[in-house]
Amino acid sequence: MLRYEKTTEGSNKFWTIEIANGDETVVTYGAIGAKPRESHKSHASEEAAKKFVDKMIAQKRREHYVEVGAPPAAPEGAPDEGEEPASKRPKTDSEFERYEMTTGGHNKFWQIKVSGCRTVVEYGAIGAAARTSEKVHGDEANAVKFKLSMVGKKKKEGYVLRSGGGDPPAAKTSGEGSPRLHVWGSAVNATELEKRRDDWSSPDEEDVCDPAVLHGTMEEAPEAAKEVATALHEAMPRLEETYVVPSSESSDGGEVVVVSSPGADVKLACLKALGIRESLLEAASKSASVKSADWSKSRYGFNRDPDDDPEIGEDDDEESRADFAAVLKGTKIMAERLEQHFELNFRPDWSVAPVLYGGRAKDGSIVGILSSRVWT
Repeated sequence: MLRYEKTTEGSNKFWTIEIANGDETVVTYGAIGAKPRESHKSHASEEAAKKFVDKMIAQKRREHYVEVGAPPAAPEGAPDEGEEPASKRPKTDSEFERYEMTTGGHNKFWQIKVSGCRTVVEYGAIGAAARTSEKVHGDEANAVKFKLSMVGKKKKEGYVLRSGGGDPPAAKTSGEGSPRLHVWGSAVNATELEKRRDDWSSPDEEDVCDPAVLHGTMEEAPEAAKEVATALHEAMPRLEETYVVPSSESSDGGEVVVVSSPGADVKLACLKALGIRESLLEAASKSASVKSADWSKSRYGFNRDPDDDPEIGEDDDEESRADFAAVLKGTKIMAERLEQHFELNFRPDWSVAPVLYGGRAKDGSIVGILSSRVWT
């Protein structure tokens, strides 16, 4: 594990990154001495994971983080890394939730279960020997969060639930004329989307989104908005691997979304479409802000201030330059095919919050790039 630290304005922060299970990266970050936060990202291959690590380390060095080595060793007698404390082992295991997908003529499966503070994942080609991955988390709550995050990411890839999972809460879909979010991949609930987008956190740290809210798929989006969303999706194929919010302390990528039937109030439409819990909607509305933008003037991309130097040059790897070029291409599409451009963000009292860069399609629907930012 590589560990980096930074002191700025009296705040001491840390950031670590490591590769787990070959093609997954695990990032921990936060204020030194406080409870760390954790972010997981799946990659197409082990090589892709290694490139992501290199890119993120280069980014952190540009932000003046300094490598300090591995975190302090665990006290004598503490369980080894990967060993689950006996007190946290459950008497029985939950069942696997199994997901399947067919792509390019290949039938794949992926399944996960939570067992105390441990998660067990099995995956591979249907009919072949399964590969297994296990991870121990700080407690059962973090294990459940990890599961929801990974389920959300697998649904984005197009995996569909086939068995297990128990009875989901009664689905709340937007009534006719109400804002509704549409995403790529298979249907996902609001909590699964929140967790795959770095696990948003309100000031009281309760879960932000309602698991009973079911988001729509992109196939169900209004045609005019879907055309723009498709163009953006194709222009930025590595958006999940792109550092979308430069000011963020974490490394969340992004995804193209549509909000249908938004009405006149952009902020309220976005909050409702994301599935913010009713009990948090007022607080979210006070903390959230919508800043007008003009993507035609964003010479370094929709996610950067026009006066900021993106520091992308010949020294950067080919993928970083390609990602930057893709963002510029996406920004051009947003400038030409969307109106009433805006950026939705939250005050720092929401330490982890959604960020949406968007605008309105010709039918009034909102099309944008959904990401997250972390400010500890």
